Amino acid sequence: MKLCRVVGTVWGARQSDGLNGRRVVEVRPLGLGGATGGTRFLADCDDAHLAAVSMLAVDPLGADTGQLVLVGVGSRVRDLVVGPEVTTKACVIAIVDEALVEPTNGNG
Repeated sequence: MKLCRVVGTVWGARQSDGLNGRRVVEVRPLGLGGATGGTRFLADCDDAHLAAVSMLAVDPLGADTGQLVLVGVGSRVRDLVVGPEVTTKACVIAIVDEALVEPTNGNG
């Protein structure tokens, strides 16, 4: 799973049958490396935490541009969330209000 921010919606005049009637969003994963314990990530988090590359995911939940989402990747996730007829393995599985980097206790 990847924590991502929705950066846009993808529209197409034609698509495979498995995507008919499905919403597809462009998302950019968040990199939490460098975040210290106790850091909270909200939808308006610093763009410096976003990966340089984006990915596309089917969105059955209707997330808005700018929202944080959890994206699951894999055929099992796809089958459970949107069905096996969908022609991608990346799916939005949650809209996230807040993510917290837990402080470490210093024991490794």
